[in-house]
Amino acid sequence: MKFVKTACLPKNDVEFCIAGNAVIPFEAELLNLGVTVLKTSENALISSNISSHADLAVNYCDNGTVFVEKSQIGLSERLKELGFNIRAIKDEVFGEYPNDCPLNCVISDKHLICNEKCTSKEILNYAFEQGKKIINVRQGYVKCSLCPVTENSFITDDESIYKALKAEKFDVLLIKKGSVRLKGYDYGFFGGCCGKISDKKFVFFGDIKSHSCYDSIKRFSQNYKIELISLGCGELKDIGSLIPISEKER
Repeated sequence: MKFVKTACLPKNDVEFCIAGNAVIPFEAELLNLGVTVLKTSENALISSNISSHADLAVNYCDNGTVFVEKSQIGLSERLKELGFNIRAIKDEVFGEYPNDCPLNCVISDKHLICNEKCTSKEILNYAFEQGKKIINVRQGYVKCSLCPVTENSFITDDESIYKALKAEKFDVLLIKKGSVRLKGYDYGFFGGCCGKISDKKFVFFGDIKSHSCYDSIKRFSQNYKIELISLGCGELKDIGSLIPISEKER
């Protein structure tokens, strides 16, 4: 087993990933693709519709380091058994936005993309220690709203994130909200309906062709020779992200 070096961006075929209970209808298809899911526990302090969303419960940084919130006892023990470095955050993940998103940020090799006001101090300190540049955005649900394609290219359905990343000279595609479903809410987020399972493969929970911006997403992904794989059928579903954490040795 090899740890994913850069969060969200595996280089080889993914072996283990983290996701919430909403992944269950898609789990067999992931197994057929060689991906084993480690599931988060439900957090009773937040809405039942998102209580096990992985992007609210954990944040995989890089090289085996995983930040977790307090309710993830079982997952933390399993990750320790696999050799991951587990760091618990002091923040309580509770209630409604922005109190539920101290872990909802994106760390890359050189950057931390986050809303500094609601991001866990442990993650901010980690980024500082690792010499990463902090890109501060207005949106607190960064991981929900952002899909890293490569180290320097992204897809997002949030305009404030789009503007902040464009200012850093990244290649960014801004898409419309409304094509991703999340029970109990008007809509879900694009970053929550997908995840990479290798350097050149994205999986989507539902049919990516159902997205109103599908043609733009396809063209943008083709620029980086990335294949889009739909799991299941029908509308896209925000399951709280698929977080790759280990990949197979070549």
